[in-house]
Amino acid sequence: MAYLDNKRIQTNKRNKIVCNITIPISITNSLKFIQFIFSENQSITKRSIINLYKYLKKINEEIAYQNNYTALYYFRFLKECCSLIVDQRLNINLDNYEGVLIDYFNDNVSENDIPDEVIIECINNITELKDRDLSNDDIQFLSNWIESRLTNSYIYENIDDIQNLINELKIDDGKNNKKLLSNFEYCINSLYKDLHSAKINANHAAKDISFNNKDSLMNGINNTLKKYNSPSNKLTTGYRAFNKMINGGFEGARQYIFFGLPKSFKSGNLLNMALSICKNNPNYKTKDPTKRPMVVYFSMENDSEETMQRIFTYLTGSEDLHDFSPEKAFDLLNKEINEKYNISLRILFRPNRSVDTSYLYNIVEDMELDGEECICMIQDYTKRIRSTTYNQDLRLELGDITNEFSVFSKEMNIPLITAAQLNREAYRIMEAMSNSGKKDIAKALGSSHIGESALILENLDYGFIINKEYDKDSNTSYISYKILASRARHDDEDQLAKYFAQPMENGMKIEEDINSDECIAVENIGGSGLDFGNKKQNTKEDIIKRFNINSKKSKSNDIKQKDINSIEASIEEDIKF
Repeated sequence: MAYLDNKRIQTNKRNKIVCNITIPISITNSLKFIQFIFSENQSITKRSIINLYKYLKKINEEIAYQNNYTALYYFRFLKECCSLIVDQRLNINLDNYEGVLIDYFNDNVSENDIPDEVIIECINNITELKDRDLSNDDIQFLSNWIESRLTNSYIYENIDDIQNLINELKIDDGKNNKKLLSNFEYCINSLYKDLHSAKINANHAAKDISFNNKDSLMNGINNTLKKYNSPSNKLTTGYRAFNKMINGGFEGARQYIFFGLPKSFKSGNLLNMALSICKNNPNYKTKDPTKRPMVVYFSMENDSEETMQRIFTYLTGSEDLHDFSPEKAFDLLNKEINEKYNISLRILFRPNRSVDTSYLYNIVEDMELDGEECICMIQDYTKRIRSTTYNQDLRLELGDITNEFSVFSKEMNIPLITAAQLNREAYRIMEAMSNSGKKDIAKALGSSHIGESALILENLDYGFIINKEYDKDSNTSYISYKILASRARHDDEDQLAKYFAQPMENGMKIEEDINSDECIAVENIGGSGLDFGNKKQNTKEDIIKRFNINSKKSKSNDIKQKDINSIEASIEEDIKF
């Protein structure tokens, strides 16, 4: 009996005609795939381009394009560019593609293979990406197209071997059963590997790294460098000391939690962070170039109207939204948020415990339909949302919530920022210190004062204790930050790895210093600014100016000479750097 064995199957696979596809790719689709391989959309992986190239190599040019030489030229341009990228023979990107491709095709491809006018048209087609890159929907459609056709080609390549083995199993008298089953298993496993490799939308598998595989390792290195060298990897705030505390900015796939007492400016701090991110990241690029970047402020504490009033106070200092006509209020908000900033803001409110963490995915999907991309999710706050499992034990429930937050941030590759409560012991300590006139109260608290659940600490990447304090001596309000948990590596002697206090401009706005020559954060409330390598951190004039700003509630905004004299002595040492 002549049955197929493993050796024969392997030989058959090697001897198969690779170019077994006779259906051509149209000119329109060739141009679209040319854009696909040069697109800067981050959802495109090297694996997807490799699979496209595998499919192109399977097309039999002679049969597929026997009556359409024009379409053949576009196909050859696409196939050649795919080969250059997959084999890494040339360093091509959207910054240098035009000159590089023209030189390459002039030197290596004859006019008979691809006419010059086709090369120019294809290059112009790539140029269109600069004005409008492919969207995530475009990428998904093209990826599905590649996957389905490559899958079909693998099935047709193996179908004869499988059918022959099935026929031989049917007529086998039992003597060769073991060998036939072994061969059948080998054939099926071989097909499975091919089919699995065709699934280019398996995002997690595409990011796996094998140190034993050169292509896998190089792909992992390139993806890592691309991520950490991207200006969109971190979302910078307007606070120099805070940026240093969190290693430069809020990172994607990280969870940040601010801990505080009830009514301790937790919501106000989150809103400040949202507005500061919008303001201070002008070069941010979305993963989907067709979408507008948006920060989501998802409150389950304060309704949208109260949040709007807070934003208005943040922008104006002391004005009340109710004193403005709708048209004037719109003009002010539109000018300050939409026109000035590259990143915009979306405010959402849902009642306490009305949704679970899966609702975050719904928010992101709804935004995509509106042409927006969520680049940061800020949720106010952990205790007011449910986990998907809903555990009646609050301690376990909060652990589940923060675990699901962590999963969300990693799947979306965006930072998730939220807040949580400190416990009663923390309240007792802070109240006692405040009543006795102590300052820098947050310094006295630690991880043991986190409310309800220590499981929260296991799931977060960065944790902070925050507290709002008023310093009578300088007539200044501060928001203080003490680090509890951090992914950043800091020198043990670095003050910013532990604690600082940032002054506030008004009752709602935390004062920014990212564009200033000096850092205005202080190591101790009532003390001098932190040293960032500047010769002078707080000049006499700067401190007097800030004192003047925080004296707006007085009858006059001018500091009198006796006020200047009273503070000069206390700041004399601050300016001797």
